Amino acid sequence: MTERLTLEATGSISYNGGSNNSTQGGYGELSVFYIETWDEDGVRRLSDTQIEANLSIRLQTQDEAFSIELDEFRTREKWLDGVREEQSLKIKGSGEFGFLIEDSQFQVQVNGTVPDIHYEVVGGEVVQDRIIVDGQYSGDASGSFGYVRQIDKSLIQANATGEEFEVDVIENELWFNISGTPIGPIGQEIEANTI
Repeated sequence: MTERLTLEATGSISYNGGSNNSTQGGYGELSVFYIETWDEDGVRRLSDTQIEANLSIRLQTQDEAFSIELDEFRTREKWLDGVREEQSLKIKGSGEFGFLIEDSQFQVQVNGTVPDIHYEVVGGEVVQDRIIVDGQYSGDASGSFGYVRQIDKSLIQANATGEEFEVDVIENELWFNISGTPIGPIGQEIEANTI
């Protein structure tokens, strides 16, 4: 017994009432949606999936705002007779955020941008893994903060037995600078960097 299924579509994506003018929810354009399966005598012979879209996600309240624009969202996976023939995933975009931290004696407004998000996998191997965050805070304390994570370089390295592997060197940098507090300015910046 053989069973085949093919679904193809294009169109728009929306959830939680999301639209181009909304303050909450998500919306986007789906340029490719393709699923194909082939089963024979209860065994999956073919599984082929492809999705390509762009997406905007927004959440805004009186004290909080978050938005992310995914210029590219692509996924592709194809299996034939139990062997993966193709695999890829790409997420690329940017965003911004803002929120208020407060209690009875303390208030700080935080605002930031995410100028670059890029995550990509091809054939099961991560080829891009980058996120950059930059922000400022003001109020009872003020300063700036940021985060950078990215693949610095790829190289071949041997383990203890001499077997060689491809490895990625990851740059992972975080900073938090304080320029003013309720007790006055601090004379030096506080930073933490790791590589």
